[in-house]
Amino acid sequence: GMMGGSGITSSWMGGLNGAFDLFDGDMELAGNYMHNGTIRNVIEETARIESINDDARLFYNNNGTSTTRSLGHRFGMRLEHKFSENTSILFEPQINFGKGSFNELTQFRTDTEIGQVRDSTNHGYTSNLGDNDNLSASGFLLLRQRLGKPGRTISANIRYSFSDNNMHGFNQSLTTVYDPQTSEGSNDIVNQRYDQNSKSTSLSGRVVYTEPPG
Repeated sequence: GMMGGSGITSSWMGGLNGAFDLFDGDMELAGNYMHNGTIRNVIEETARIESINDDARLFYNNNGTSTTRSLGHRFGMRLEHKFSENTSILFEPQINFGKGSFNELTQFRTDTEIGQVRDSTNHGYTSNLGDNDNLSASGFLLLRQRLGKPGRTISANIRYSFSDNNMHGFNQSLTTVYDPQTSEGSNDIVNQRYDQNSKSTSLSGRVVYTEPPG
């Protein structure tokens, strides 16, 4: 089951975290980094016999291999700074980027047996391989200001996000089908390249004013 999530998967992950107080405690700076990777290998073989009637049978055989790889990096930061007792800023950005690849190959064959005579019905292969890379970033900026009276504040919040994903691949297949009367074969060939790209961007802002009741 190459498309069913089976196979042998090897994965790893590692990261770093750090936090610092600067400017006599007026600034708090924290950062983190995470790296992860995954490799999944699948090998499958299938053999099936199907009886059409008492004198005829179909023999299906196929085997396939699949290898999928992915690598990812993530950087994050948190910066909070107090300019004064009444004014502060908070900034939290994050960026992710990675890449991957995939390679699938399946070979198949079908034979028809009538009586004691077995002839080839069809055979061929399908191949799908390619690679992809991705980049995304997100975060927000918050500015807070106290306005004299306790509980009276105004704040401005800006949020953003960006993503860019690209995939390039090749889809190839060859199927040879034999005429049962003449035993001559005809080929069905697919040789296709495909490229996919998706991008998204968002930006939003909000200003909030707070007035204490009473």
